[in-house]
Amino acid sequence: MTRKKTIEKKAQTVPSDEPTNNEAVASEPSSSTPNEPEATEQVSELVNGVTNLSMTDKERGEMDRQTKSKEQIKAEREAKKAEKANKKANATSKVVASPAPQIQQHAPQIPNGQTLLSTTQVSKLENKKDVTQKPPSPEPKSAIKKDTARGNREVQFDLNTTVLRTPSEETISDLPKMCERGQVADVDDLCEEFLGAFIKFISDWGAERLHNSDADPTALGFDLDLAIRPQLGYLTEDGRWPLPYALGNLVRQLKREIKRLDEPCKHAHTKEDGTVAAELPGGCDKLKELEEWLEEARYSCFELATNSISTHLMQKRKFSKKIVTFDWCRVVNRILLDSLVGEDPDLKHIVVLDQQLNGRGVRHMDTLLDKNVKLDYGDLRSLSVALHKCSIVLIGCSAVLSNGCVAVPKGSLSIALSAQANNIPFMVCAQTFKFVDKVQTYGRMALLGRENMELVPSSLITAIVTDIRIVPPSSAPAILKAKALESQN
Repeated sequence: MTRKKTIEKKAQTVPSDEPTNNEAVASEPSSSTPNEPEATEQVSELVNGVTNLSMTDKERGEMDRQTKSKEQIKAEREAKKAEKANKKANATSKVVASPAPQIQQHAPQIPNGQTLLSTTQVSKLENKKDVTQKPPSPEPKSAIKKDTARGNREVQFDLNTTVLRTPSEETISDLPKMCERGQVADVDDLCEEFLGAFIKFISDWGAERLHNSDADPTALGFDLDLAIRPQLGYLTEDGRWPLPYALGNLVRQLKREIKRLDEPCKHAHTKEDGTVAAELPGGCDKLKELEEWLEEARYSCFELATNSISTHLMQKRKFSKKIVTFDWCRVVNRILLDSLVGEDPDLKHIVVLDQQLNGRGVRHMDTLLDKNVKLDYGDLRSLSVALHKCSIVLIGCSAVLSNGCVAVPKGSLSIALSAQANNIPFMVCAQTFKFVDKVQTYGRMALLGRENMELVPSSLITAIVTDIRIVPPSSAPAILKAKALESQN
């Protein structure tokens, strides 16, 4: 715009013999010569030409729009639209009329005489060409030979060699599946199923070892220890989750007995005539002793221990007319069934509580329905009503720690607090193999990961009923010491 102003000033200062329009009007307002309009037109054209040179395209377009009429602008727009439509029609006609560009030209000839192939077929043929153009690979030196004509491999096997396998892997692998399906109700069932599966494993492993002539009879315990490691790793998910405390105690005792297999026999087997019997090949006699130990442990930890606990509670049951229990426990169920034996039992009322309705406590109801006793079932919301006129609270546990705390199902702590507030005895039933030398629990256990556990402090527990005797929670270290002395003998 500054350039425009300067050009206008120069045009005004150009010397000319003819006066401008302003000068003419000022000097002679009444009279005008015939050449004055022509001079003014020349000056305006000169100014417009200079301004057109200095203006941009946008400014020119705006000037043209101002000068053009509306009809002219509409006509220009319609012409532009027609040009665009013509261009699109020409482009589509060219695409339709043009043949397939490269596929038809480069399509390979196939035996059927077809030349037009799809894009996927062309890409596959090109890939095959690239593969065939590669240099041939050297022949392998191993027993695996590659057949290039058919694309498969031939592997040579020695059928005379024996393949190592786990003989009773199905029985061990069934334990996690049984826990997920709910077939294993509590820790007692899990431990008993584990001992039964391990007895089957040892019998199958011993039979396979007997047919192996290269087995070292002096390394029987070492080989068995190596064989059970993958089985235990499968149960714990390679050490991700620890075993339940009671099952861990049984596994430690089992490993201790396995190590003793490598020791020389102290007691020789004698026949009826007094001669010493020869040992069976492959250490089968030692494996039979281990199986007998497992059967004895299975009987003593469950059958004998449950009978002893029920006998110790005989005096307490005589004065108990109403018993409250929580969740499911095999030992507690056995005690309740023994309490109802006789024509006129003292126990008249049993209340079963669950954390939620239709829980595991329903199993108590199934076993007690045909008995002559009053049964009540509910959840923790009915705890205050259940403890009314209650004689004793009796529950099971998963483990007893060395500080006297007890690992019980979640929800038992509120029952223990209510029982203490109402001055009701809170008693826990536990076999001696459930005592562990630990002071804390883990949040999740192997095989029973979905089962939520919590700790009840020793101050809320009245007594712990074991297969040895009824002891206070503070006697847990003494039970552990007695177990250690028994295992050493």
